[in-house]
Amino acid sequence: MVRDVIGPVVRPLDEVVRDRMSPVLREAGFKRQGRWFRRENDRGDVASVYVQPFRLGVHDAEFFVNLYVLPKIWRDFTARKGSSEAMGLWQDRLRVPGRLPLRADHWSFDLSDEAAGRLLTDTLAARLPELLALLDPHVLLDYARTAPQAPGRKITVHRGMSVAALLASLGPSDELDRLLRELAQEPGGVLADVISDFVDFVPTWVATHRPSP
Repeated sequence: MVRDVIGPVVRPLDEVVRDRMSPVLREAGFKRQGRWFRRENDRGDVASVYVQPFRLGVHDAEFFVNLYVLPKIWRDFTARKGSSEAMGLWQDRLRVPGRLPLRADHWSFDLSDEAAGRLLTDTLAARLPELLALLDPHVLLDYARTAPQAPGRKITVHRGMSVAALLASLGPSDELDRLLRELAQEPGGVLADVISDFVDFVPTWVATHRPSP
């Protein structure tokens, strides 16, 4: 009985993942596990793509495409708290070209809609160079220094923490030491315990990891 209810909901989306997304992602070096795709570099930094179902009951396949970048240092820090890779230091969603802002990131089409399927493949392929470029800590650091912060988009954590994490990936520096001192002196708030844990964590992590080139 459960299979009859779930089947029509799950199967069309998995066909989209298999036929429209998996080939281009595998070509770019991603490995698939269900609706997750991951690419990990030699340093342990991860770029991932997750296909998140979100049905309105209009078309066969309705979903978001979530994009994440998780530097090694941020993976190690958040793993201490039991967080998943969905807690990327950088994250965004794949937008539907031409869609109105209210649903600009919601993909919704029938399996028979060849044009919509091609649009998904082409849009994803066009976005991958940016996603993979952000695996370079220098590139992500430049972005973190200047990017506006918005809930659930782009740089998703306290700016000082994101910059410090990426500086730490590059090894010891006077700037990193200064930033950690500033973070330690920030007034208490909802992030006080997290920031304190982070400030304690970074020096040990830097001492035990080889800097990124």
